[in-house]
Amino acid sequence: MQRLTVRVLSTDGDDEYLVEFKRADDRLSVTCTCGSGKYGKLCKHKMGVVLADRSVELVDASADTIAEIAGWLGHTDYVQLLAEYSAAKSTLDSAKSEIEKVKYRLERAMRDDDQF
Repeated sequence: MQRLTVRVLSTDGDDEYLVEFKRADDRLSVTCTCGSGKYGKLCKHKMGVVLADRSVELVDASADTIAEIAGWLGHTDYVQLLAEYSAAKSTLDSAKSEIEKVKYRLERAMRDDDQF
């Protein structure tokens, strides 16, 4: 089994978490020591390292480590799952935007014009 560990800062910068990648054959697991990660949930730290998101501050990860992680990801179904996640998130964001537009129109329709 191969392991790579990346230390990341919490959003407020006060804490550090460990994002660990374990690879065995065609299996790749990703864990994080943050509150959500301890329970196996998807967290911004895991996603930040997996997606090389610059908003997640890496404490001690070299470019070589990040490149190796990217190589490991390419041999899993993560690429397809990340694409599905991104598409679903985009659909959700669009729906939220549409809800806000309709909500605003509904609020305007419900106003008592004598009060305004």
